[in-house]
Amino acid sequence: YMDQTPKKIGMVSLGCPKNLVDSEALLGDLGVSGYEMTPDESEADVIIVNTCGFLQSAVKESIDTILEMAGHKTDGRCQRLVVTGCLAERHPEELLQEIPEIDHLLGTKQYPLLKHLLNGPDGSKERNHTHEPAQYFDTPGNRVLTTPFYSAYVKIAEGCSNKCAFCII
Repeated sequence: YMDQTPKKIGMVSLGCPKNLVDSEALLGDLGVSGYEMTPDESEADVIIVNTCGFLQSAVKESIDTILEMAGHKTDGRCQRLVVTGCLAERHPEELLQEIPEIDHLLGTKQYPLLKHLLNGPDGSKERNHTHEPAQYFDTPGNRVLTTPFYSAYVKIAEGCSNKCAFCII
């Protein structure tokens, strides 16, 4: 089990402002749970990559970033690599098969699970959590703003109500 000393979390948030709001809420939730944030991934015990899967260029950026962060498991302090967000939700099996360094994979509806997974034993056999029931993620007042002090994004909806045939959202 992870000991009670604060663990350092590194976060890379890719994609749209909705993803950024989710990342900020997740950092706030983990901060309240005793985790410390670091902007330097090489110092992080846990690295989270919040992915985008909208355009092919975004998919490539997400995969390149996951692979780059996976390098910190051998070259840095990283003990756990967590991949979240839209790409994780869209292609979980392929990601886990192609990138064995991923310890946990969560979709956009499983963010509240993360602090429980991080406090569990390292040897957890289940890596794909995208099929877990959706959980409402409410972190009032705990969000860690990563934007300049004079601005912040406000998320007013989950996904989109339009049913465009070409869109994956």
